[in-house]
Amino acid sequence: MEISDLKTFLAVADEGGFTAAARKLCCVQPNVTSRIKKLEEELGVQLFHRNSRHVEQTLYGRQFYHHAEKIVRLSREAALSFQDESPRGPLSLGVTETVASGYLPSLLQSFQQICPDVELTVQTMESRALPDALLNHSLDIAFAELPVTHSSLKTADYWTQNLVLASSKTYKPAAKKGVTALAFSSNCPYRDVMFAALKRQNIAVDRQLHLYNTNTLLACIMGGVGMGVVPACLVERAHIAPYVDTLPISEQDGTAIISMITHRESVETAAVRAFKENARAMMPALLTS
Repeated sequence: MEISDLKTFLAVADEGGFTAAARKLCCVQPNVTSRIKKLEEELGVQLFHRNSRHVEQTLYGRQFYHHAEKIVRLSREAALSFQDESPRGPLSLGVTETVASGYLPSLLQSFQQICPDVELTVQTMESRALPDALLNHSLDIAFAELPVTHSSLKTADYWTQNLVLASSKTYKPAAKKGVTALAFSSNCPYRDVMFAALKRQNIAVDRQLHLYNTNTLLACIMGGVGMGVVPACLVERAHIAPYVDTLPISEQDGTAIISMITHRESVETAAVRAFKENARAMMPALLTS
């Protein structure tokens, strides 16, 4: 079984036919057909149902797809690891909304200056979704605000961010029967921190408003809609600080961890290594700026 056979199999599965796969691979259709037949004979199973219009993966084909994709990906990563050490090629990042708003722009700006040949892709998602994206190899690096629990993942580094309970200067909790608590989904690690902080401040909650991104949360805080917990660095920005008051959170509750996570089995390419090094150099200053 050769890597080229696996690439041919993946092309047929992805394109849904032998002719389309041949076009993708820049070869003739009989070559594709013979490679698939050889692969099926070697495995002893039928990988595709064939008819006059299209081909469809069998149950064996769907099972084999994941193994073939993993082998091809690892072979590509292995080849990259022995090539020119200058960072280049694709790099996929996954970050939470908070990391995207608070730290990512500075990280990307500095990284693009030192590694202009790297093709960056960024996805924002909830912390709980990031491990799955790493496990299926759709991400190279993730920045999550929850601890790593899966044995196939590892924390490359982590940083502590200070949290504050924020509201607009015109929003006075003491003058109200209860405040509006601004929160993300139930999966957000800040949610429990917020309710614990409000309880310690003896501030009653009248209602909850569920929001879906950090910029909306900040806008609602500045606009006097309610109170929310955010990293201190977000509300200390020059264009936000004049409009926001903050209340301290106890040392026990008032911090959150940002973890930089990778997959244990993924080959560390020059691009991955460079981004990790850049993040380690940049994050401490970003957390205190």
